[in-house]
Amino acid sequence: MIIIDTNIILRYLLNDNEELNQKATEIIDNNDIFIPTEVIIEASYVLNKVYKVEKDKIYEAVEELLNIENINFQNGNTIRLAFKTYAKKSLDIVDCMLYAYCKNENYQIETLDKKLNKLIQK
Repeated sequence: MIIIDTNIILRYLLNDNEELNQKATEIIDNNDIFIPTEVIIEASYVLNKVYKVEKDKIYEAVEELLNIENINFQNGNTIRLAFKTYAKKSLDIVDCMLYAYCKNENYQIETLDKKLNKLIQK
């Protein structure tokens, strides 16, 4: 199993450079892949802040990755809930991950963030 970085994910999803997209696709298609939570968070940040990709489109892209059989995530269901929440709420992805850890994995989250607290209390 190999770990891929944010650049491979970006080239794969954006297809903005044919040569790099082809290389990224070859890596993803021909290996058992592990994507750490930190990498998918960074990829979402870059997609949103640098490439101005809308949050709902980022959620769709992450869903696509989650559904590829040879790609593994540390906490797939938690990532899925975090990005689903991210697409619908005015929270950043890290807050959405905290929310998902609370709801999916029963972690107690302590925060001073009013929006996050409100969402957790629902």
